[in-house]
Amino acid sequence: MDEKIQNLLQTCEPEEVAEINIEDCNGHSKFQQFKQFTNLEYLSLKRCDISNLKGFPKLLKLKKLDLSFNRLSSTLFFLNGCPQLAYLDLSSNRIKDVSVLKPLEKLKNLQSLLLLNCEVTKVSDYRKKVFKLIKSLKDLDGEDKTMEDAGNNVLSERVLENDGYNLLLCVGKKKLFGYVTWSL
Repeated sequence: MDEKIQNLLQTCEPEEVAEINIEDCNGHSKFQQFKQFTNLEYLSLKRCDISNLKGFPKLLKLKKLDLSFNRLSSTLFFLNGCPQLAYLDLSSNRIKDVSVLKPLEKLKNLQSLLLLNCEVTKVSDYRKKVFKLIKSLKDLDGEDKTMEDAGNNVLSERVLENDGYNLLLCVGKKKLFGYVTWSL
């Protein structure tokens, strides 16, 4: 990994780099070397044999991070130094429990999370639990958040009151008070 970073630095200044793609690297990961890339928006460390994120730097502009096909099982709190992170791929890692994802709730811009081929996806009500934990998520494993994922068991809509001018709807367990007026 060090060699790949050094090759990159021979072609440009660290603050000019917005994207780094280092894949299939089995060398020891020294995350602090990424600290110098202050404008980094995309980082891929796919298949780099990473087992923990200790020392992962604060990358204030990082929006997209690919850590798929590694050996991560925890230490996700090190990602909290990346407040702009919107997309995170943790597919094919060793994440077994939803509680390991708890630090990600602090990432208020996180909209897309991939956990494909992780054991956690086999947990009962996995999608619902992850969406409940990480409120900012809009999609999980490439699928948009549904009403069921959000914990809204919307099974039907019923008209509770209709006097010809006003309409009161009941959606699932919630009453929606709205008035619709029309003339015939």
